[in-house]
Amino acid sequence: MSSPWQTPPSELLSEIFVACLPQHDSDRLDPTQAPILLCGICSYWRDAALAEHRLWDTVLFPATKHDSPRGRYLDYRRFLAAGGVQRWFDRTGTTHLLAFGEEASEMPLSSCINLFLPTVTKYARRLRRLDIVMTKITNFEYLRRGFPHGIFDELVDVGICCSVAMTPRELEGFPRLDTPFKDAKKLREVRFRLTSASPGRFVLPWAQLKRVRVDYARRVRAMGVAEWEDIFRDCTGLERCEFVTPIYRERRDWESGEVVRSSVKTLVLFDHDRGSHWWDASPAWSILREPSVVFPKLTHLELLMYTTPEAVPKALFACLKALERLETLKIRSDKANPGPPETALVVPPSVLALVSEMVGDPMALRNLKEVALPYQHYHNSDIGILLRCHAPAGDYPGLRVVVYTDLEQIDLWKGYLEDGKFAGVEDRLAVEIPTLASLPA
Repeated sequence: MSSPWQTPPSELLSEIFVACLPQHDSDRLDPTQAPILLCGICSYWRDAALAEHRLWDTVLFPATKHDSPRGRYLDYRRFLAAGGVQRWFDRTGTTHLLAFGEEASEMPLSSCINLFLPTVTKYARRLRRLDIVMTKITNFEYLRRGFPHGIFDELVDVGICCSVAMTPRELEGFPRLDTPFKDAKKLREVRFRLTSASPGRFVLPWAQLKRVRVDYARRVRAMGVAEWEDIFRDCTGLERCEFVTPIYRERRDWESGEVVRSSVKTLVLFDHDRGSHWWDASPAWSILREPSVVFPKLTHLELLMYTTPEAVPKALFACLKALERLETLKIRSDKANPGPPETALVVPPSVLALVSEMVGDPMALRNLKEVALPYQHYHNSDIGILLRCHAPAGDYPGLRVVVYTDLEQIDLWKGYLEDGKFAGVEDRLAVEIPTLASLPA
């Protein structure tokens, strides 16, 4: 394609290029991915790519892991030190908003934060997203005193990955770590990936946040009830909250007299594989049994469960009945040693108990409009009864059920639908195979 007449107009080509961007932002730095790959096709494509600001507005370095190639890690540090980020961002003009940082990982080996200072200082007023990783105490000083304060005018989204415990000694006697984002007026979302620290250790504009995600390292850290309460107490305007953790059910000698009424509308709870290490940890959803936090506005609940034994599987139904406005419930399952999500469906005990309880008490959960859950084909009659027990009535549209299944069972479920086993309710039943995108990152 050496001639412009053989290619689409540059405006159309730009839209095509943007659609070619990889799903993971860190892959933009890969020479075999867009946008770098597009620049090597021909001069016309290169000019079109360099002129499209949206192709160059994100620089997110891949996470450092145990299996990360050492050479690639050094290449990225050289790219940073040589001013590569500035050259990349300069292709976006002078006003286009930017995303910059380092990808989080469960157990990060190192941090590039010491090389971020020139970039962050130059582009602070244009950053809409910033992701940082801290792996040692000295990294705190770059965040606390190195980064500029009070000028993150457009910052909306912050990611914090920290493998340090952040004890008072590690914080040099301070109870919390001061951050340059505490005055960011547009900040609405914060994503944590923590090994030992608590989210409350960071000074942030908690009251203005709309979305929070807290991800604890598996088999290393469990969230306590006090941290659960603190998130909802401090984030008075919160709309969506995600927790990826085994929940440790604290045995407290006192009962909290305060009841926090959360504004959350969407709550997502993901279990990690607890294994034998967390023998005394409860499943993530059991934190809903704590009376100190209530959810009068919650309409969507999503759970990912590991199929480990549960002491009180029927308690899930009791938790759901306390959520008076709940409209949609989505449950995913996973195994301790998961293969591809398209195979090996396993149904947690609490899911079986939930369906049984909903059939036994059809007048409960009358605001629930849709439930999605894993279910075995040989229990298909349970789903039929569930649909008929929650039929349309008055203003209630009836319950819609999405059954998650696997490749081996999908044809069996389709056969049941064709054979009339769900006659009269088939319009409220869907059968799907969960995909990799349905699992937490």
